[in-house]
Amino acid sequence: MREAEQRRQIERLFSVAELGPRFEDCTFANWQPRPGAVQAYKAALDYTEQHRSYLANGRGLIIFGPPGNGKSHLAAAIVNALIGQGVSCVFRTVPSLLKTIQATWDEDIGVTEHGLIQALISADLVVLDDAGAEKWSEWSEATLYYVIDERYRWKRPVIVTSNCSWKNLKRGLERGHSTGSSKHVCLSRTGPRATGERLQENG
Repeated sequence: MREAEQRRQIERLFSVAELGPRFEDCTFANWQPRPGAVQAYKAALDYTEQHRSYLANGRGLIIFGPPGNGKSHLAAAIVNALIGQGVSCVFRTVPSLLKTIQATWDEDIGVTEHGLIQALISADLVVLDDAGAEKWSEWSEATLYYVIDERYRWKRPVIVTSNCSWKNLKRGLERGHSTGSSKHVCLSRTGPRATGERLQENG
């Protein structure tokens, strides 16, 4: 009963992922192959097909590389596939997520910051799209890494897409004291230097 209530709360606050018109129809079938993005496609498809194992172990996925290589499409394809199988998912760009949280500061909105963050922590899967595009502040950094750390603690995975390099992403995680979560993801790079093989899998 409690699980069903949590699911309804997540869906109420985030409207079943809120992918938007651009991404709500994204699937692996309509993904347009791009040079250097083969490994990312394979990693995302594997994540979907083996999602029970990934979710049970709290193992996330980071897809990174230059803009225009279909990273967001692949993340949305995962979400669309898993929602159809009863997995509660939240899909947001990082800047949009932070603005959504800030909006709760208006008492008239009827949603508290605590309630929204708890929904983020409780969802089966959270996708943080376009990480690195946000303007950092002490509050945004603390909030984002609180969510990541709590999800790591409760073995709930996060999928991240970013135009940043893994070096810069990892530095950000370490700055946020989320070193454990950075070691519990599969990495996949897109772009000219991608090899077609999964880049790295840390355990």
